[in-house]
Amino acid sequence: MGNKLSILDKAYVGILLVIFGGIVLHAPLSVGFSTLWPDYSLFIKSWKEVLLGAALLLSVIVLTIRKSWGILRSNLIN
Repeated sequence: MGNKLSILDKAYVGILLVIFGGIVLHAPLSVGFSTLWPDYSLFIKSWKEVLLGAALLLSVIVLTIRKSWGILRSNLIN
């Protein structure tokens, strides 16, 4: 693969950027959408956690494809 980002890498980075960018607007959007759709308020308030779950799944897939599980033993992580 070299230094090129695959589609999975771009999806992973994109999900993280959406989460980090959406945190800024989280409170007003959550309140607004929860009043519009009260039946879905729990899902609306937990959008970050849903996306983090998807990011975790993508990171496991990317680490498995690249066979780079050794990165979890680096000094940065420990």
